[in-house]
Amino acid sequence: MTLCSLYSAAQDQKVIVNEPNYNKPRAFDNFPEVIPVSIYNLNNLVNSKTGVSINTTFSADAKTAPFEGQVVSAVSKYEDKVQTVFIKSTNYNGATLYISKVIAEDGSVTYNGRLMTNFQHGDLYVLQPKDGGFVLVKKNFYDVINE
Repeated sequence: MTLCSLYSAAQDQKVIVNEPNYNKPRAFDNFPEVIPVSIYNLNNLVNSKTGVSINTTFSADAKTAPFEGQVVSAVSKYEDKVQTVFIKSTNYNGATLYISKVIAEDGSVTYNGRLMTNFQHGDLYVLQPKDGGFVLVKKNFYDVINE
């Protein structure tokens, strides 16, 4: 009996690992590598209410392609110190734009966000600070997400 117990405990346990698929189709091939985003527009987006239709441009100078969609979720917590919005795009290949605004105790404001389709595509955009403003930078899926 002891021998059987030791033998069964010593068996290899198989771990299922998802191998990355670097050949996924790209959803944003027709869009620029970097999309400037104004803080004014970020504020307007995070203050949107659920169900509202969005029709805006990311940059203040309106030189970027328009972004259209519908707010599917908008949450504000801790006396508006944390605001998050999810917008389902109608013109960026059905992507979802996620933006979060956080106001720290010292009053500083940070934003983070992503523009991505489902997990079947090999690219996405990540919101990053740049020169006092923000940009959406195109990234490879597996540079950002681990499966």
